[in-house]
Amino acid sequence: MTGDITVAILACAGVTIAVRTLPLVFLSGITLPAIVRDWLGFIPAAVMASIVAMDLVERWQLNSVDGSIALVATSASIMTGLLIRSLFATISIGVAFYLVLHTVFT
Repeated sequence: MTGDITVAILACAGVTIAVRTLPLVFLSGITLPAIVRDWLGFIPAAVMASIVAMDLVERWQLNSVDGSIALVATSASIMTGLLIRSLFATISIGVAFYLVLHTVFT
């Protein structure tokens, strides 16, 4: 049993290292066009948006406590992001709203 876990951990570590280092190795000598560099800049925001959207789709009911908490926290984060334009503030407000509302209503 311990050997299986060790093999699984080593396999996961190997895949993680390969995924992170192979692009650096292959792209280190290449200068990417400006349009590609600009496009790559949108990937973190797209990933974060997809994670949030999937969470909201799973809890779409407004009458359940968890669904309304997630929706309110997301709305607060969106408003903060639009008004302040700070990633740190946006994430902090969203997490704070979720924690406070979850503590109060559950």
